[in-house]
Amino acid sequence: MDKKTVDALLELLHDRGFQELHRLVSQESLSWEAFRTLAMPFGLTHEQAWDIIVSLRRDIGSSGSVHQIKPFPHSWHVDSSSVIDLLKECDDLCSSASPLSKAFKERSCEFIFKQAVCDELVVAAKRDGYRLGYEEVRALVLHKKEPQSLVEQAVVNVQEFTSNLASYAERPFDMCLVNELHGLLLKGSSLDRDPLSDIHKTCADALRDGSSRECTKAIAPNEHEILKLLLETGNGTGKHPLQDAIGITFIMVNFKPFAAWNGLLELMFRRLVLYRSGYGCLAYLPYSKMHLAFEDPMTDHNDAFNKDADNSRGVDFTPRICALLDAILQEAKAFKAAVEQADKRDEALIFHLSADPDINTRQRKICELALKRPDLRVSIRWYAEHFQIVKGSARNDLLRLFDRGLIRKRKEGKEIVFFFPPDLPDLMSAHKPFTLL
Repeated sequence: MDKKTVDALLELLHDRGFQELHRLVSQESLSWEAFRTLAMPFGLTHEQAWDIIVSLRRDIGSSGSVHQIKPFPHSWHVDSSSVIDLLKECDDLCSSASPLSKAFKERSCEFIFKQAVCDELVVAAKRDGYRLGYEEVRALVLHKKEPQSLVEQAVVNVQEFTSNLASYAERPFDMCLVNELHGLLLKGSSLDRDPLSDIHKTCADALRDGSSRECTKAIAPNEHEILKLLLETGNGTGKHPLQDAIGITFIMVNFKPFAAWNGLLELMFRRLVLYRSGYGCLAYLPYSKMHLAFEDPMTDHNDAFNKDADNSRGVDFTPRICALLDAILQEAKAFKAAVEQADKRDEALIFHLSADPDINTRQRKICELALKRPDLRVSIRWYAEHFQIVKGSARNDLLRLFDRGLIRKRKEGKEIVFFFPPDLPDLMSAHKPFTLL
């Protein structure tokens, strides 16, 4: 490099306009679309300035803030101030100590977030090549409709897994667990077989024996490395758990390490990663639906990726991660608003019920619990133990609620089981005390 070129480069780096542009792009993680709206300093074209700044971000950034995306050495993301701020906001709103997480533990969230729950399953099934409508999924998840097909059974199995996340949280994310979850997904179907049959064989062999040999079955580049990366990400990469969750989706959607069911498996893996990291309240986030916007090459979200997709200098995924984190944050805020609205509704309904002197404190509390958990089923024995009363009093409490139309009952074997109707809030709102004529 001659002196003239070096002088020009130094002049560019010391140019205030270029420094301000570099600072703005680095802090805000601007997309290419947004970058094209800015004025360029020093007579540079937008393409020239973009390439220079991308190179500076990748190669000169501190080692703690620039993360390579394995196994793609020419792809990376940066912990920009925008990323850090978004992660902090997500922590404040969604971490294990937050009110939203408390509500997640107290409530049957699939009923509050039913739109998001059903949307997630519809999109995941679509990725696997199955077309399920919202109402079909709603009937399976909320109304416990018997599954009539392979994919309906898989959807029911995913929800069963989600309700038991705690039992998997302490286990390492290894091939043993992956195989078990794969088997759980197919439980009760005609495909209930050896889970490894749906993993590319060469990849499974490489993971079993720890070999570093290259896979020979070229369905995706470096298949066994993709699966190894999936396991590393599932166990936590040392970055933020939300970044790991994004990484799980990136791997499963783009490289499909399994021969089938990558969509529903991605949903199971991501929910487990979030739950075990203290972000269980985001298990019902409609992330799959949001991510579709970043998979569509016609959307603005994909513009930064498209700009550099064929660039030998690689791809900076920071703008995409920023946009995804922002979408997660907005959905989490919507979740919080929904929980707060449900809390206010429940408080008002319980207050309304207290106007009836014939409904005692225990009956009000069981109605309050049913508002939080609409799928609640109560036996006389359970009610007596829960409120520490004799069975006769428990029976009288439940039968009085039945007489007032606030609860239903049916016989299951030798036991009478009480359950609450789906329109319980409306029934409680319309309830009036009994009056003597």
